[in-house]
Amino acid sequence: MSPRIAHLDHSFVRFIPDDLQDGVLYVSMEYKTVAHRCCCGCGEKVVTPISPAGWELTFDGRAISLSPSIGGGTCNSHYFIRRGRVQWARPLTKAEAGSALLHDQAVADRLYGGAPRRNRWWNRLWARVARPSDRPQ
Repeated sequence: MSPRIAHLDHSFVRFIPDDLQDGVLYVSMEYKTVAHRCCCGCGEKVVTPISPAGWELTFDGRAISLSPSIGGGTCNSHYFIRRGRVQWARPLTKAEAGSALLHDQAVADRLYGGAPRRNRWWNRLWARVARPSDRPQ
């Protein structure tokens, strides 16, 4: 495991490379995606889609900021990227991480016209599988 990253340089690219370097934010404006290796040093690839339902990227000519924070993952890191600097925050609880995921999905559904949660195929499948009256005795 590498040491924690305190500062991120940026690299504007067309395609996100397969092998990411520590301390570099790879920005693909064409594909509206930013990727980097987790700043805790665990090496996990962090992908942040740039969209009204995802993250917002700000470039001031010198450094990049991403909003909202980066959090979760297998290492449970939580940090902000502001003007290329990593600002650490307390880890999210499981309840907070779950709530954030539900919020993000609701925003995406509203923006992109996603199906209401009750009509999603996996909810319909689960409802059918879970019905005891349909099971053979």
